Order: sequence, then structure tokens, then C-alpha cells
Amino acid sequence: MEFPHREAGPRQLWIRDPGPAKGDRWRAVPLDAEHIQLTLEKPPSAHGLPRNVQTPTTSAPVFYKGSSNVKSKGDTFLELPGSTKGVVWANGIILGRYRTVGLQQQLNLPGDYLKKRNSETTVLVLEPNGNQAPAKGIQVRSWSNNPDPDAL
Repeated sequence: MEFPHREAGPRQLWIRDPGPAKGDRWRAVPLDAEHIQLTLEKPPSAHGLPRNVQTPTTSAPVFYKGSSNVKSKGDTFLELPGSTKGVVWANGIILGRYRTVGLQQQLNLPGDYLKKRNSETTVLVLEPNGNQAPAKGIQVRSWSNNPDPDAL
């Protein structure tokens, strides 16, 4: 079999460095998460369930950390109602970023990432808005299309 257009496609690629754009002064800085102290605003209740966490008084990113015991390990999805965008870890393994729009509304949490006792979840809320509810595991993923809050 012969292909008559073997040479089709780009032959050269020029990459032009436009230099820094106005306001483009971003730097990537590593975050030493081992030395960050994560605390809840209120201590856990007597029944082991977290009390309502106070609304942060800042618009700066906020870390939340919680733990739970799992009866049986199985795949699930993690939902963060009321949160706009952020990042989630389960037992030190990054699950990914979440956002109210797109496919990241609910994150896949494989059962192998969970521990039977003291399974920890860490959530970085990038834009606290006072509407955050506790993260919850759901069995069936739901599909929806929310408006982008950054475009409103």
C-alpha cells in the first residue's frame, strides 16, 4: 500500500517568545505541606461527627482536614457541595482538582486509596465563599451543567 501524501503536515515549527505580558509576573513556589498545621475551627462533637465549621473570615485559600472510618472499601465519588474550586487529597494521594463546572464536580475516589481506620481527606478550598458543606461520598455520579461563577 502506498501513501501519496507522506510529506503532509507541518514541516517547521517556530516558537516565538513574546516576553512577559503586562501583569504576567507569576512564579511557582513549592508548598511544604508536611509543616502546615491543619485545624478545625471547632473541635469534633462527642459522637465523632464534626460540628459545623465556622465560615472563614478571609477570602484566602483554606485547608480543611478530616478523617473517617470505612466499613468496607469500595470505589466512590467525592462531592464538595457549595465549594467553587480547589484540590483534594485522600490519605496523601492527590485525587485532583474540583470545580463547579465541567467534569471535576465530583472526584473519583478509588477504594484502594481508603483505609479502614482513620482514612484522611484533605481539601484545599481556593475560593472560600461561606457556602461550603462537608465533603461527602456518593455511590453514583451525577451529571449536571452549572454556570461558571467566574463568568457571571
